[in-house]
Amino acid sequence: EFRRVLFRSVVKSVPSWDSADTVQTAGSGTMTVSGGTFRLSGGNAYSMCVCRVPLPETGTHTIKVKVHTSSRGGIGVVTSFDQAKTHSNGSKAWIGNGPHGWCLFNDGDCCHNGSWSGGSQSFRAGSEVSITINHDAHTMSVKSGSSERRNAYSGLPTKLHFAVAMHEEGRMEIDTSGCGGSETTEVEAPGASRSEAELYEDVGF
Repeated sequence: EFRRVLFRSVVKSVPSWDSADTVQTAGSGTMTVSGGTFRLSGGNAYSMCVCRVPLPETGTHTIKVKVHTSSRGGIGVVTSFDQAKTHSNGSKAWIGNGPHGWCLFNDGDCCHNGSWSGGSQSFRAGSEVSITINHDAHTMSVKSGSSERRNAYSGLPTKLHFAVAMHEEGRMEIDTSGCGGSETTEVEAPGASRSEAELYEDVGF
């Protein structure tokens, strides 16, 4: 007697700026996300862009950002888009102006929960910045060019989303090649359920 055979494909999702569907945005101005690039124009305060897919919850993962243009801004992580939005949008790149975000500010300092943590990893147009999350140690390290600050923050929660914020206007490009996929999800492939009889007829299986 032939049985039905169900095929499943395994996919892994990574944080991305592939399209508007891959992020959540908030703030003023015109924001576009396409092909790994986030653009902001016509804003009058901070505008925030948060990846929908969280970082993997184990291991060490690095996301790099090429800063093409930006007058003021922050690069880091948040616990969630909705929680980060509750921060006051007045300073510390919005991301770091409350308990739900950690970020590197453009002047080289880091910020979290409305407080500054002095540093020297400043960035501007042309800079290459990286944020490294070690989920096993629950730490965040930051780097701008050759200047690195290891373990700028510790005690981070497990679920984190990559986030950036810019003031008024700017353009940043993301590179997630150093970030592994999130927890594996199994999804049924279209038309995947076939009988053993059908498979035998097609491929001699």
